[in-house]
Amino acid sequence: MAKYVMKDIEAYVNGIKVSSEANQVGLDLTANTPECTTFGDSYKQRLGGMLDGSGNIAGFLDFADESLATIEQLRVALEANDTDHVITLSAPDGALAGVAYLFKAKSGGIVLFGQLDEAAPFEFKFDGTGIVTRGQVLYPDTATASSADGTGVQVGAASATETVNATLHVLSGTGTLDVIIESDATNAWIGAETTRITFAQNTGGADHEYASVAGPVTDPWWRISSTIVTGPFTFFVALGVA
Repeated sequence: MAKYVMKDIEAYVNGIKVSSEANQVGLDLTANTPECTTFGDSYKQRLGGMLDGSGNIAGFLDFADESLATIEQLRVALEANDTDHVITLSAPDGALAGVAYLFKAKSGGIVLFGQLDEAAPFEFKFDGTGIVTRGQVLYPDTATASSADGTGVQVGAASATETVNATLHVLSGTGTLDVIIESDATNAWIGAETTRITFAQNTGGADHEYASVAGPVTDPWWRISSTIVTGPFTFFVALGVA
């Protein structure tokens, strides 16, 4: 079994890639276990309660780069506290078919600045607002100037009780970008594929979307297909079944 050293984790929050300013990414998955012990029990008894996901992204402020703008957007969202962030964490290196965790979250808090004569830090804390899906990267954040089909990735099928969840992070672009996600029974893509998710059209600039489709889906292979007018666009897509 291969181990992994955390050298290049990709972290996306909405339409921003924050990994270039971060040096720490954490995701905590917990389950509540309310106690229900009664007289006569020899050991404590517990029930299976609610699941929860939370975590943080921490690093260093760069006042001449995108991180300050990133933090300001997160601060505004924190004050409003009525909009879900779309978050995707990926390893290794955000590469095609790499492991990805995707979910929606509220801002749990932002910490800025630090001590004299030290690099100015930041920390963004988040609390999940739904399921945390383990999936794979369908499209790395590559600058693309023309319409194209992505490479097929064998993420797997979805049963009748499962949901296919996907995230789209548009980091930059000019013109229009349309992204769909297709599935296929094999990695052939010769016309038998089915469109499963259609993201809203992006008309340039940073944007994001979280989309879901209910199972069953018997196709195990997935890919993106993009239509670009003008361009280029830089965007990232991940998908998982949960």
